[in-house]
Amino acid sequence: MSSEEAIRACFRKFFVFWLTAKRSEFWQYWLFATVVSMVSVSLNEAIWRWPETLRIVIGYCIIAANIMVQIPLLAVTARRINDVGIFAWGLLLAGGALTFYLVRFAEYNDPPTPLFFFLAGLLVILAWPSRNAQKLPIPLHEVQQ
Repeated sequence: MSSEEAIRACFRKFFVFWLTAKRSEFWQYWLFATVVSMVSVSLNEAIWRWPETLRIVIGYCIIAANIMVQIPLLAVTARRINDVGIFAWGLLLAGGALTFYLVRFAEYNDPPTPLFFFLAGLLVILAWPSRNAQKLPIPLHEVQQ
């Protein structure tokens, strides 16, 4: 799967959290999302001397672009976790734990050492080989019919 195909597939499956995703699809979209985030942060730092109204408009555009890139990133991460064999609820629990540690770091200025192990474990799970497609749970849209 090429990078362009992976990015298109992730935007087509914008709110699809229950299917599966290949490793190449996940990592290529992750790279795209990282580049977009880095460019937006650089742009945000570059416009601080511009007039205030222009900064506000560009700031809102940067926020919108990041949201449009991060939602498919969450979806493809959930699909990748489903492909490995762990339900996407694990992603929600992991996100809650990550939020707790980041808030603790921001509040007490204490570097959260378990955060490193959490991120390392998440990367190992995401890089894990796929499992057999017949063992997947029934997708939500089939249950509702």
